[in-house]
Amino acid sequence: MMILSCIAIVFALSWLPMTAFTVLVEFNPRIVTSPSTLYLVFSICHLTAMSTAVTNPLMYGWLNTNFRREFRLLSGQDRDDKRRSNANRERRVSAPQSMVIRHDRRTSMTCFTTMTSSNTRPSTTLTFLPQSTVDNV
Repeated sequence: MMILSCIAIVFALSWLPMTAFTVLVEFNPRIVTSPSTLYLVFSICHLTAMSTAVTNPLMYGWLNTNFRREFRLLSGQDRDDKRRSNANRERRVSAPQSMVIRHDRRTSMTCFTTMTSSNTRPSTTLTFLPQSTVDNV
């Protein structure tokens, strides 16, 4: 909500001079006497209005917490945070959660199914072993 409010306020403040100038000139054309003054004031108001094209991406980026965190990491301010997050990633190595052993009598193969749940999605690993290998284990 804060991002939207800030964007709306900056937009209104940026377009206010252009809108006010246009309304003033429309209702009272004699307010500006020389064409050079008209062009100068119009140019300044137009430049102020178009500044939203520059301020919007900057505000969206800076008011976004993920962007600020990554920007600080790139600039070297939060190197300790980066080390901590890398250490947490290394701790999240998934261990097998369940193992199913199935023996097929027709082919004399044994199937070990290991199901793991990682951070993103579960995965399944199948290992087929001949009967002679299973007997030796």
